Amino acid sequence: MGNLVGRNIKFLRKSVNLSQCGLAGNVGLKRGNIASYENGSAEPRLENLIKIADFFNIRVDYLLCKNLVEHFNNKPPILKNGIKDIDVHKLSLESRHEIAAKYLSRADQYKTIINGLHNCHCYRMDNLDVNELPKGLQRIALNHEELLEVAEVLLKDHLELLAKLKEE
Repeated sequence: MGNLVGRNIKFLRKSVNLSQCGLAGNVGLKRGNIASYENGSAEPRLENLIKIADFFNIRVDYLLCKNLVEHFNNKPPILKNGIKDIDVHKLSLESRHEIAAKYLSRADQYKTIINGLHNCHCYRMDNLDVNELPKGLQRIALNHEELLEVAEVLLKDHLELLAKLKEE
């Protein structure tokens, strides 16, 4: 297990230009733990595998059983923490455009989800009398509407930023 896991951790870490110390700090481990996992002298405990997998937005079984270098065709994966985890200055222009395109695609999915939530919420609100709801649920309904509005604004800004990045 350690050899494949170590290679996968190293690939993911290097693909986002993190040092062993940087990855360790992000997942609450020590640099020595990461070094040991990568060189195969130690195997990560399950809780540490979960932390590492969560940071890279990868399933634990992918870390354990897949050759991620081949799985991602030796290209950096998209991380759940977004572009802030990737040192874009060290990536080629082509890689930056690929990453921007992937984030644009993901943003389209988010837009579909937000619109679906909004439509579902509107349907439910149209079919019941809000004043008959307990005060706590009335507050939740109001906060839900505000949250959807904020999500739509953030998504719009996100799409505009990505479009600019893709143009560069």
